[in-house]
Amino acid sequence: MGKAVRKRSAIRRAAPRRGQQGIVIIVAIIAMVAMAFAVAAMLRTATASQGIAGNLAFKKNATSAGDLGVEQARNWLVGQTSLQLSNDQAANGYYSTWSTNFDPLTYNWTPGTNAVEATVDDGSGNRVMYVIHRLCSITGSFNLPAQNCVRPSSLNNTGAGSAFGTGGGGAGAVVIVTPRPYFRITSRIEGPRNTLSYVQVIMY
Repeated sequence: MGKAVRKRSAIRRAAPRRGQQGIVIIVAIIAMVAMAFAVAAMLRTATASQGIAGNLAFKKNATSAGDLGVEQARNWLVGQTSLQLSNDQAANGYYSTWSTNFDPLTYNWTPGTNAVEATVDDGSGNRVMYVIHRLCSITGSFNLPAQNCVRPSSLNNTGAGSAFGTGGGGAGAVVIVTPRPYFRITSRIEGPRNTLSYVQVIMY
């Protein structure tokens, strides 16, 4: 009888071990699932970071391409007379007033009608357009009595030995600056990945 009792006792001691082994498997599975979610989250974060970095690079490239439009607009302005700049030239993307309601985001950028296409593709996939506004209140001559233009605060500057001075230069020479208003050049750049950028420059 004593031997039979000892066998039953041994069987009773072994049962909790099988239960503990089952719990370990469950814990291991939960840990593996948690690790899988963590890895997926890390991959998603890395992919998003790469996408953001790429978009920023395209944005920076598009903004740099805006210089092409500004330079072409400047060259066009230099080739015009004051009389020509007194009136609108919509086909050349030029307006003789400051257009207080002008908004680059809602403006109708139609090349050849009210804007100029500087390039269809600058080699990096950027399309550049520009429009010019003379910062004056009304169309017409810069010297009209009712005209109000934004212009440099001083049209005469003094300098020493300036190449533009009168009387051969020297101390106190006067630099003659042709009276002219400021002009606002706005460039619109359409780049890869639906990149859209605007650049504005004020010059005279």
